[in-house]
Amino acid sequence: MTLFRDEIVTPDGARLHITRRAAPGPLVVFSHPHSGHSETFDPLLECWGGNALLWDRRGYGGSSYGDDPERSQEDDLMTILEHFSPNNPVVLLGVAAGGAVSLSFAAQYPKRVRGLIFVSSFLGQVVDYWFEATSETPPKGDSAARELSPNFQNDPRADRWREIAGENHRNGAGEPPQSCAPAMMSIEARKDVVIATGEYDLLFTPKMLQHAKTLLPHAQIDVLPEVAHGAPYEDPLGFATWLNLTINRFLEY
Repeated sequence: MTLFRDEIVTPDGARLHITRRAAPGPLVVFSHPHSGHSETFDPLLECWGGNALLWDRRGYGGSSYGDDPERSQEDDLMTILEHFSPNNPVVLLGVAAGGAVSLSFAAQYPKRVRGLIFVSSFLGQVVDYWFEATSETPPKGDSAARELSPNFQNDPRADRWREIAGENHRNGAGEPPQSCAPAMMSIEARKDVVIATGEYDLLFTPKMLQHAKTLLPHAQIDVLPEVAHGAPYEDPLGFATWLNLTINRFLEY
């Protein structure tokens, strides 16, 4: 099915780059990691044919900043959904920093969310929280060394991962880290929550995943084999299979 590129202008003048594909099933909204933008989901979309909406968060990729520095990415996401899905709740899939946006949005607008999928995400907590909780050591090196599995670092696609991460750094993309602990508490009783991480993820480790289960006891947790922090990018076919199974869980509720 055809992908359509679009642009949404927010009330403060930011231009948000959107990629849309209409297909049967619930709409899945993909929020990218800090090291990437919506392009990092392209390999996944080649082997997953679901109902999808991808967006570049403000300041990343094809999206600009607006005039209001106080406007949040959650506000941006609501603007997008009011245009593309005004009546039906959506599944939010956030990778890494994209998960913090999904979490905060679900806390503010719970009825707009049909399911939450967090992949390698700190869940809105600051980085130090997780490493202190598990007594692990933060990884060192460039974005590929910290975020991609050892075997994938020599893959040609790893070079594009490095390029996008470098572009984001040069453009000053991103927001200061902040704790979303109250937001996490607001979804504690939800059963439509799945948290996953890569088997080789050095940033949100399998040990941190187990700790996340103690914070969100109703959540389903999964370890994705042979990938690290960029699971949809490293193994798009495996991720597509897992994503279909995950969405089917939500349809049972």
